[in-house]
Amino acid sequence: MKTYIERIKFAILNLSNVKLILSLIFLIVLSLVIYFSQFNPFEDTTNSSSVYTEPEIIHYQVDSNYPPFSFANEGDLIGFDFALTNIIFPSYEYKLDYSTDTWDKVYQRIVNREIDLAGVIGVTDARKKDVLFTHTLFNSYVSLFTLHDFGSISVDDLDDLKVGVGKGYYTESILSDDLKIDYIAYSDINDAINDLQNEKIDVIFENSYLIRNILIKQNLSGIIIDNVSNLYPREHAYAVSKDRPDLVEFMNKRIDELQANGTFEIIYQSYFFEHSNVYYEERDRERWAIGLISAFGILIIIIGLAEIIKRLKAKLSLKVYQLEETNKELQDKYIEIRTLAYINMVTGLPNRNQLRHDI
Repeated sequence: MKTYIERIKFAILNLSNVKLILSLIFLIVLSLVIYFSQFNPFEDTTNSSSVYTEPEIIHYQVDSNYPPFSFANEGDLIGFDFALTNIIFPSYEYKLDYSTDTWDKVYQRIVNREIDLAGVIGVTDARKKDVLFTHTLFNSYVSLFTLHDFGSISVDDLDDLKVGVGKGYYTESILSDDLKIDYIAYSDINDAINDLQNEKIDVIFENSYLIRNILIKQNLSGIIIDNVSNLYPREHAYAVSKDRPDLVEFMNKRIDELQANGTFEIIYQSYFFEHSNVYYEERDRERWAIGLISAFGILIIIIGLAEIIKRLKAKLSLKVYQLEETNKELQDKYIEIRTLAYINMVTGLPNRNQLRHDI
């Protein structure tokens, strides 16, 4: 009896082991089914969007002392340029490896194709030979900055004055190539402002946005003024290495999207505290469109009214003609009746009774 019970226990134990093994096999098979249902090992995944790829690194370098475009604040790079660039390049596709230096060195690196992107700069014919440019972002202007009590000046006076300008900036090329006057080029534009305060130079010939922003930050707005403004309008766009035409194509698409949906204008106003020329150009286009639509609508109304008047005149002319014909018929009937009244149709002689009645 004891042996029989031991056999039963042994059988139950073996059965439990079999169940455990079967359970493990089932779990393994289930895991494999789930795995292969989500991933096909024979599928070409080189172009699959579901496969994670490392973001492409963009080497992005700018002048760290060019507010409000780009400037350093407690070790962080901020400004319009940096804010817009971060929105143009989504982080899941691109990683910005940014750095800063003086502008002349930054420009030399973009020309030598050591970096991919040099931020937003003024577009000139000379620079078009060195780098690629994206679509135009906005226009900016040059101002003549002097001490508030310096007196009125004009561009024609610059040849007789000590002029300061940022080294390597597009404003320097205007002085050297267009105006052909002597000047002092500053690697750090703050040095130019200090020299202007100390009367070592008479005027700063520079981008309006740049100097105004610095003057506000240094509380010099009332001491240094833009004596003459809105000079030399210049298109601004991103400078891209000539090795990266693919980057220009991508950026142009993103710039168009951001300008169309209003994001660009929001960023622009956040740093320049005014609307961009793109906004005003779009507003002018809308006004022109509304004007043209209104003029076309008025023209359609005039043509419609003219057609209605023409048809009414035609109907009126027809009625007048019909009335004239009816009047003619009535006159003929009247003559006929008068004739019958005065003439005896049998004898052809005047009707004596009617004549007596008329008399």
